[in-house]
Amino acid sequence: VDWLTESMQARDFTVSAMHGDMDQREREIIMRQFRTGSSRVLITTDLLARGIDVQQVSCVINYDLPTNRENYIHR
Repeated sequence: VDWLTESMQARDFTVSAMHGDMDQREREIIMRQFRTGSSRVLITTDLLARGIDVQQVSCVINYDLPTNRENYIHR
């Protein structure tokens, strides 16, 4: 996640990253940035596979396909 985020930021993409090693406050800030459009791309682990509803998502790219069918559906 961090490697891909840094690579895209180096190419001037507005990118945020979120993963399980972050505390809840950090994740809330990143989600707020993504929902308001401050960050145009969100790179995340399966942390967001369930329970997060974000309106106006135009594209989901699976960088690494999940092995579990349910995780794939909820991404």
